[in-house]
Amino acid sequence: MQSISSTTQRGTSKKNGNRPLINDLNDLPFPSFEYYGGVMKFLSEYTKDIPFLSVEEHIHLEFGRGCPFDCTFCSNGYLWKRKYRLKSPDRMISEISYCHQKFGAKKFLFHQQLFTAHENKTLEFCEALIANNLNIEWSCFTRSDRLTDKLLAAMKKSGCNTVMIGIESGSQRIQDLIGKNTVLSEVESAIEKIISYGIKPQLSFIIGFPDETQEDFQLTLDMYFKYKYLDNVESQIGILAPAGGIRILDQYNDELLFDGIQTTTWYTRFFDKESIHEMQENPRVYPQNFYFK
Repeated sequence: MQSISSTTQRGTSKKNGNRPLINDLNDLPFPSFEYYGGVMKFLSEYTKDIPFLSVEEHIHLEFGRGCPFDCTFCSNGYLWKRKYRLKSPDRMISEISYCHQKFGAKKFLFHQQLFTAHENKTLEFCEALIANNLNIEWSCFTRSDRLTDKLLAAMKKSGCNTVMIGIESGSQRIQDLIGKNTVLSEVESAIEKIISYGIKPQLSFIIGFPDETQEDFQLTLDMYFKYKYLDNVESQIGILAPAGGIRILDQYNDELLFDGIQTTTWYTRFFDKESIHEMQENPRVYPQNFYFK
């Protein structure tokens, strides 16, 4: 029973502690892609003539887990203990090839919250992708300060045409408070460098941090709109959704508000009365549907 994180008996529950992380992600079973093969076929046909896809429009493949950074608003540290892991290039290529050959998938998003954290591992994957001549397009999540010229050249050659970058805030003060620690004075040149390789940066911003002032808020809006209407950059913005396990939630637990509407960078969701009542009574269970004062 110790291998089960929690057990319930006669109305009581017991937490046994967290299960150990899987060190080698190649040990995971090969995904059952057949369950959504029809969706892959439809999406691949629908997006075949669209040059740069949004995050939602790609075929998603989980290639890694864990991020070495420690942002206070992100649940990755809680889930994966900041332990960066990638599947091997051979395993990644086999998953891509299977989806490509069986379902016609050609445009992928590789899920790993900081895909380029380890430059040599990313380069190794790019080289394997080039050698296999799969002729696909792909995207990943990264940071503006984790993309060297050498890496960008290899990424482009292997088919990368967009990267998702979480800028989060246009205020250096907020950057430092939330542990993101992006040096904002270096972001513009980093974005220009990405564009110079023919890769489209997709920037994401967040408003609603507990310590955010009106000035911080305006700085983020200014930076968001600076890139919003450029042809070779995408820019999106949303309200902070405090996921369970994040440090900022523990620190500001008493400042959660709920209005029956959930808004993130991806979507806006409305709830029925029954659901609203359940969420209002259990903010620690449904924190992602709340926001901070």
